[in-house]
Amino acid sequence: MEQMRCLGPGDAGALRQLAERIGWSFTPEQAALYVGGIGRVFGLWRDGGLVATAALHPYDGRVARLGNVMVDPAHRRQGLATRLLKACLAEARSASLRVCLVATEMGEPLYRKLGFETIEFIHRFVFDPARPLSPQPAAMGNVRRLEPGDLRDVVRLDERAFGASRRSLIEALFTGGAHAWAHMAEDGVHQDFAFGLQRSRRRMSGVYSGRVCQGFALGLQRSSRTNLGAVVADAVSIAQALVAYACEELTETRALVRLDVPGWQTDFRAWLAASGFREECVSPLMQFGHARDCGAWSRWFALYDPALG
Repeated sequence: MEQMRCLGPGDAGALRQLAERIGWSFTPEQAALYVGGIGRVFGLWRDGGLVATAALHPYDGRVARLGNVMVDPAHRRQGLATRLLKACLAEARSASLRVCLVATEMGEPLYRKLGFETIEFIHRFVFDPARPLSPQPAAMGNVRRLEPGDLRDVVRLDERAFGASRRSLIEALFTGGAHAWAHMAEDGVHQDFAFGLQRSRRRMSGVYSGRVCQGFALGLQRSSRTNLGAVVADAVSIAQALVAYACEELTETRALVRLDVPGWQTDFRAWLAASGFREECVSPLMQFGHARDCGAWSRWFALYDPALG
């Protein structure tokens, strides 16, 4: 007996088991996030067991990320991935969403057949935080732990970088216990690079003052690794400071730090390599259709993860 339906919170365990059968490893928190309402995970069930999935994560009614395309090895070469991907794309078309994904080597030919095109590459870097980064960026002095009061500015900064609001995702990660850091400016005058507008937070005796978030980073524990992302910042120096500060704080976890970095961040990637990060693999970033996302991509330094963007 076969059934196709969307996964719900009660299916997190089945999702983890399928991931294990194809050689991936999801933590309980990670699986719960995927099936907890941040998008839709389409699943194909046979005889009561989950044998294939594909997930569509729409943001703000404008863009979407497609990921977690998995097929049980015992059920491959039967067109299951194609069926699930077509269901995802049909939903995206009905909502006029632009769709991106990070392709695996196995999945890339199928995505091309369905109309996806490569627009960039994602470079995966890993680092052992037991070794200090060298040299440490000067801007680390402005980095601190993210606080609940920072979330509004973080959501706005992420939206300018990504091209759509991901408020629900950021809030779910923050309240779910993700490591989180912010780079705060103390002069209170913030240049909005996306729209060229000067904004002030507080004016005292003709002098602008306050604290402005110019970048943030999240750290998600993933089995033996910590996925450092998203990393969003107004400048490469701020992204460097966030990564260096995070790696210093993550030393006690004894887990490798991983970043998925877009190819256009050439200066940032060069700094990572010079600072002790090792490039592990390169994967195509593919998009369905020809329209490019409308965000300020120069601010986007690392993905949350390949499935979520």
